[in-house]
Amino acid sequence: MSTFIQTYNPDQVRVNWGGKFNIDGFADGTFITMTRNSPRTEVVVGAKGDNAITKSADFSGMIELTLLQNAPANEYLSYIMSLEDVAGDLIRATIEVTDPSGSVLSIAQRCHIQEPAPVTLGDGQNAKTWTFYCEDLKYLSVPSGLAAGKATQTAAAAYGALKTVTDSLKTVTR
Repeated sequence: MSTFIQTYNPDQVRVNWGGKFNIDGFADGTFITMTRNSPRTEVVVGAKGDNAITKSADFSGMIELTLLQNAPANEYLSYIMSLEDVAGDLIRATIEVTDPSGSVLSIAQRCHIQEPAPVTLGDGQNAKTWTFYCEDLKYLSVPSGLAAGKATQTAAAAYGALKTVTDSLKTVTR
């Protein structure tokens, strides 16, 4: 008999934009997809079977959020898109995705709306999928309970502090 039983509750998954707005109203089925734009490594095998592995420096990626047609977050994201259009500039923010059941902790830096949800109307609900480009997309599986409450805030703060130090060091060494 297995001693490994985990419970996943999609109602506990949290998505936050810019530390200020929680995105809710997810559609049924798959409602969050996170994908890196490049493979982590590139492998070349030589004529005699020797391997050369290059680690990618590209941490950019995409996040797709699929919302119900009448989710308030659609209005919020449409408003952000309108502000971008009027200002002629992109609004970038951090997107955090957490799942307290222990499957995901994601911090995506400098994200903007890449593709707005298409307008589709019909005789029933039509899901709206928003696509975000993220300059720095990091995600990992974490043990159950770690992604809950204070632990998530602590991990996010630690990541932010490390990122700040790393960015500062890059500036000093250039």
